[in-house]
Amino acid sequence: MSPAQLPQPFNFYKLILNSDALHYGYWPEGQADLSLEQAQEALTGVLSAQYPPPPARVLDIGCGLGASAGALAQQGYEVVALAPSEELITYARQHHPGPTYLACGFLDDQPLLQAPEQYDVVMLQESLQYFPDIQAVFSRIKTLLRDEKSRVILCDEVSYSPTTREHSEVKSPVEIEQTFAALGFYAAFHQIIGSQVLPTCPETLQRFADQRAELLAASDDEGKGLAHFIQGWTYQMNAYEKGDIGYEIWALRHDDLSVRTYQASDEQQILPAFNQAFGVQREVEHWQWKFLNNPQGAPCTSTAWQGHTLAAHYSGYPLRLSLSAEHSTSVQHIGDTFTMPAFRGQGRGASSLLARVFRHFERSYFERQVHFAYGFNTDKIRRFGQLFLGYTADTPVYNWQLNAERLALYRQARLRLVYLRGYSVSLETEVGDWADEVFARAREDYPWLVQRDRRYLHWRYVQNPDFDYEFYRVKRWGTTVGWWLVRKQGQHLWLGDALFCRNTAPIAIAAGLSAMLHQHQDVQYVEGWFAEKPTWWQQLLSSAGFAPTRQHEQLYLCLKSYTPDLTPTQIAEQFYFTWGDSDLF
Repeated sequence: MSPAQLPQPFNFYKLILNSDALHYGYWPEGQADLSLEQAQEALTGVLSAQYPPPPARVLDIGCGLGASAGALAQQGYEVVALAPSEELITYARQHHPGPTYLACGFLDDQPLLQAPEQYDVVMLQESLQYFPDIQAVFSRIKTLLRDEKSRVILCDEVSYSPTTREHSEVKSPVEIEQTFAALGFYAAFHQIIGSQVLPTCPETLQRFADQRAELLAASDDEGKGLAHFIQGWTYQMNAYEKGDIGYEIWALRHDDLSVRTYQASDEQQILPAFNQAFGVQREVEHWQWKFLNNPQGAPCTSTAWQGHTLAAHYSGYPLRLSLSAEHSTSVQHIGDTFTMPAFRGQGRGASSLLARVFRHFERSYFERQVHFAYGFNTDKIRRFGQLFLGYTADTPVYNWQLNAERLALYRQARLRLVYLRGYSVSLETEVGDWADEVFARAREDYPWLVQRDRRYLHWRYVQNPDFDYEFYRVKRWGTTVGWWLVRKQGQHLWLGDALFCRNTAPIAIAAGLSAMLHQHQDVQYVEGWFAEKPTWWQQLLSSAGFAPTRQHEQLYLCLKSYTPDLTPTQIAEQFYFTWGDSDLF
């Protein structure tokens, strides 16, 4: 078969390309001068690095004109290659002999595509997007892999925006990863290369323009098809430039552990597993409050399973972060993360079960959805997160404790001058409109902070089923200017949260402390976590009699940014947090 006999657009591509490769090119950093054909070879090289050495049996799904399949056969691989077009397969047999070629679809009833046939490698190069049901694709692949050393090599365009589905069948990476993870596949290798394949689009458009006369001569529809393909490539280029479309490569392995998002009643296994992992008795009411009833969305959970047995768990809850009086965004607080003891040896480092569950969680709930994610971790988990999860942890947590001398002074003081200047304190167990009012007044005094409005405070503290909290609401001439949030335990008064207007804070802080110590005469210790930012808040804590010491578990604030131009260090410098911003209070 001659190139002119190929159906559109394959005859067009044969005219503009000096090879039979039909896939995108890849321009590594510093190699912008590669031709399109050289860039296509570079992408083939990235994929080749994921192959086992020959001889191995390879299934090429969507082989196009047979260039890759023929090259693999020449290297000593046993190759079965397929495409749903008789014309393409005829061309491939003539020009790239060696493989066993099949003119069929992958999900067709074909003996070589069904068990007991076995393959060491299954390759899908820019072909997954043409399958409406990718679960069926991965399910069949699962039956064809020889063993756990077998691999699936997948590269394709991906959609980062729902609007692209109106013009393209390209799948989202979340859909792809959730589908293969639920069937027991995990990524042993992954690379995002959208910016490196983008030059394919303008290069192809330029060649269409340069060879327009030849292309029109090869057209059998007066150029309508050519116009359609030019329009499509123009759309692709614009979508890449906007970040709506990208390109990703995966090398997948398979085992008997599946990873998926939350399903109704999973908590019936999550809670006993959590209690076993941490030695802490947590009731279903806590789980429902934190995850199911979170006003910002619910639930955000990824779980790993061996059959019906829970193996690992990674979860978080979304929060609204106020960046300024006019702007807010989503962040995620991570908590309740564990691997069951029987599964802690499953993989190591980046291939460990916890890393796999984190990856699933990240793609499902983080990427392009949140500004950053954070949690408070011990040094062991901190190091693991830095090495394998991409977290940065350079912000130690400090506990601020009120010194004994000042504690006695606040308890004895009547603060007559305070009250003469219009300050008063009321004990609150519910959250009213005053919470919104003080947040609006105090907002500009802080950098970034969780949006401490009425809705959030009601969920975080009033609805919490585990503890009874008290708000000490400080007013001046009847207007709320700040509050302390406390929990009493024996002779300890734990300060979990606070928000004060800066201009009235020096007196308001003291008034609140005095009121709570008059309320709890037996208290001997007053302490809580507070961030080092903003500086004026740290200075006022020191002036009020507090001194910082390293938190006793040596916890760190751990961060991962999902905003390209914002580093975790920059976030830490802006983030006002308290003990209540963790799930440990």
